[in-house]
Amino acid sequence: MSKKGHKTKTIEGNKRLSKSVLWELQEKAYSTLGPDAWIQEGVPFYITSNPSTIHQYVSLTLGYIRDCIRNKLVDPKHPFYIFDLGAGSGRFGYLYIKKLFDTVHDLYGKKLDIRYVMTDIVGSNIASLKQHPYLVPIMEKGMIDFALYKHDQQEPLKLTHSNTTLESLKNPAVIICNYYFDTIPQDFYRLRGDSVEEGRISLECDDTSIGTKDPKIIKHLNSSFDYVPIKSISDNYPDNPEYSKLIQSYIDEGHDELPLIFPLGPLQSIEYFKKLSNSHLLMIAGDQGVTNIDQMKELKEPRLHKHDTFSLPVCYHAISRYFVQGGGLGLTTTFSDPRFVIMAGVLKGTRVEFRETYHAFNESVDAFEPKDYWSMVEYLEEEHVTYSLDFLILLLKFGRWDPVNFYTFFEAIRSKLSEATDAQKRSVLKAVDLIDQQFYPIAPTESGVFINLGVLCFEIEAYEQALKYFEKALNYGGEDVVVLKNLVACNVKLGNTPKAFQYLEKITELEEGQSPSGKS
Repeated sequence: MSKKGHKTKTIEGNKRLSKSVLWELQEKAYSTLGPDAWIQEGVPFYITSNPSTIHQYVSLTLGYIRDCIRNKLVDPKHPFYIFDLGAGSGRFGYLYIKKLFDTVHDLYGKKLDIRYVMTDIVGSNIASLKQHPYLVPIMEKGMIDFALYKHDQQEPLKLTHSNTTLESLKNPAVIICNYYFDTIPQDFYRLRGDSVEEGRISLECDDTSIGTKDPKIIKHLNSSFDYVPIKSISDNYPDNPEYSKLIQSYIDEGHDELPLIFPLGPLQSIEYFKKLSNSHLLMIAGDQGVTNIDQMKELKEPRLHKHDTFSLPVCYHAISRYFVQGGGLGLTTTFSDPRFVIMAGVLKGTRVEFRETYHAFNESVDAFEPKDYWSMVEYLEEEHVTYSLDFLILLLKFGRWDPVNFYTFFEAIRSKLSEATDAQKRSVLKAVDLIDQQFYPIAPTESGVFINLGVLCFEIEAYEQALKYFEKALNYGGEDVVVLKNLVACNVKLGNTPKAFQYLEKITELEEGQSPSGKS
């Protein structure tokens, strides 16, 4: 019974965290939800998928590429692969590809053959990505591919578009892990001096009507931990002495009490691509997690962050230490916030050998983290101050024409247009096109961004430009009375009366179909 007297049922008790039923439920949840996990169910991705963050990741990737070329690690006769682990909606990948490929083409022409691979654990997610109208042209050019991938898989990676199997790469590789590590198995330990206790998880459900194998149970789970003394940490990882060595390094430091969420799944993924790339690898990860000892101590026990799936904080301090112990670089930020952290790791190389990567991290990531941009926009939104149009345009520019930023401040921008100068109106029209270039819709409901872009153009009397965006809204969001009325207005302004009447007829059909007499 719970404290409030409601019935509960035990799902499992005293289980090693990485062996918990949680991970089976997680996989089932993602398989059941498919693309809806990002469209409807609130799985986070915005902070890693906006143009500001993409710029930072591309800068870091370019730094690594330059280092690899300078260190004579790149064979131009073979592809240079970048793997997006858990690519999700594809928004990050699309924006990253556009930015990176354009820059690489300008710098290296055909001397560097970049291939971007979107991976997922769920086949329906891969199928959805392969059909996205923004990705299809890039896929047909051979610039992107797709693969099913699970954190603990041993078999070679099979690319589904090119029908290629990757067993050993000729060039270094990059793995991008956004909101990926916090969704795969981890272990938990409590270190006290020279002793180790394993945290064993117990799960209870506060809704007895849901089956224990049904992923819908995730939202109703409550977790607790019991602690079991461990005589030898190597017994838990007999086939992975590097894991035992990593945990032992914390024991040797003699902490009075240190909780350690051990990133088992993340390390398994890193080691898979370490083997594939012959130990020449850059990892970039963005996630919730801890990056220093103080944050590790404050975390105490892992807490499930539940939506229709769940996530756990990641110990990036341990992942960084893993890279360093392996003779590479582990880079974390100065003012990290456990709600969202960025980390980069380089295998097999010193700070001097990978100095461009190191400086790109400091200048592009550490100087102004993704969570700083996120916090600043939230602050400006909550202040309810009346901003000038010039300031709002600067804000859009600062966010590198972020569509979500635009959507947030759309009404404020619109309200200023009646008093805008011709120069300001020209700036707004330029901004509109730049925002469109950064937009990757993941659902028909997001066609509202196109509508808003069109509204600004219409009110500035740029009717051709407005027509383009209303047509995009129609093509992506489907027939909608509001969009059709906007198309009528644009065509009237442009003197295209026959086209205006066609849209009027569609409006009549839709309205008659929605009226009581028109119901089937």
